[in-house]
Amino acid sequence: MSILNIKSTELSNPIQALFILLASAFGLGLSPIAPGTCGALLGVIGHILIAKTLQPDNQLIALIMLFLVVCIFHFVLTPWAVNYWHSKDPKHFVLDGVGGIC
Repeated sequence: MSILNIKSTELSNPIQALFILLASAFGLGLSPIAPGTCGALLGVIGHILIAKTLQPDNQLIALIMLFLVVCIFHFVLTPWAVNYWHSKDPKHFVLDGVGGIC
């Protein structure tokens, strides 16, 4: 087991690896320093991409859709993350921070 509580044998399982990737905001939440802050950067990146690529009329709808997708992933992955990281509030599970920034 590594310092991040990720079992190398579980990374060979594609579903488990996908859950880790999503729950940690594509690995940003696995940072040893300020994982929540690093994970929230995904929300900032999403916000900037929407602001730079879409017309103003479509930005609000896109931000709401992004927020809803993050909320759905958060809702679905929370029980898995609590069990996987053996904590009621796992620090590497950062989808709440991503959603808060969206």
